[in-house]
Amino acid sequence: VALGLTMVNTDVLSTELDVILLYEHELRRVFCDKLDSADSNWVTEQYTKDIESTFGDTAGYLREDHNLWAYFMRENYEEDGETIIPQPYYQMADSELDVRYRLESIMGHYNDTHPKAPLKLILFDYAVQGVVKISRCLHSPSTSLLLMGIPGSGRRSLTRLAAYAMGQMFFELPTGNYPHQSFLDDLRALHKVAAITQPVALLVPE
Repeated sequence: VALGLTMVNTDVLSTELDVILLYEHELRRVFCDKLDSADSNWVTEQYTKDIESTFGDTAGYLREDHNLWAYFMRENYEEDGETIIPQPYYQMADSELDVRYRLESIMGHYNDTHPKAPLKLILFDYAVQGVVKISRCLHSPSTSLLLMGIPGSGRRSLTRLAAYAMGQMFFELPTGNYPHQSFLDDLRALHKVAAITQPVALLVPE
């Protein structure tokens, strides 16, 4: 939670309420995302009571659709005739609908630059929140996450979209016949990319 509070620029925290909302969002990301619905609701109820007892009535602002922070909300810009996706910048979105529109724009740019392997995602609420969660972990130093779901639920595609939104190289380890030496060669190449060129999002399939 403390790490999440330090990942934001101070210019987006103009009021006490902004700090409270960021704090609540990080509590939800760190604790509730790991729990089932019943336990998550219980934890949310407990920390909402604590926040309100300390800072006053903020219940109207602590709802999921009103309090969503993301790294990829700044619009693309043109530079020398090329469309550029801005560097990650943690800020609160106006609404989940705005996050969806922004992700659709990013996915459109990805598909334009990767015509042979386009992403064909339907960004419903659960998918939007999934990209927000994945991108937050990708930006945190020395972080890994376990993606659970049935086959075809979109874990790989959502991770690919989140990595692209964060300006990271996406690499998925092959399955099946994958020689040990090839694995070492790939890791060596990925370390070089991460050290010199750009961050790397490494997906290890089951």
